[in-house]
Amino acid sequence: MVFPSFVRQSIGRLRGTTTTDHGNTIFEYPPHDQAVTINGVVVDPVQTREDNINRTATITQYRVMAPPTADVRDDDHFLYRGKEYQVVGEIQFQPSPTGALDQQVFTLEIWEG
Repeated sequence: MVFPSFVRQSIGRLRGTTTTDHGNTIFEYPPHDQAVTINGVVVDPVQTREDNINRTATITQYRVMAPPTADVRDDDHFLYRGKEYQVVGEIQFQPSPTGALDQQVFTLEIWEG
């Protein structure tokens, strides 16, 4: 598959492992230096907003469009611009009319503060 020349960004994928602690399933993610690089993605800003009701916090979201062959899952964490994000919702498949630009689309989110 050939992507247009503007699809030049990369993100790092952190795949968690599960453990059980007192009957609860807990995901543990590897250190950032063990991230798997996924090339050929587009990362677009979605929103950033503040929540000042209970405490000062900021939420930031990005939409990622990745190749259809990228090994990504809903429970993965991703590194982008030095920060670790989690997937919000499902990873969706978006077909193109010709099949040349099929992609996986998902939203990354981080809460800070």
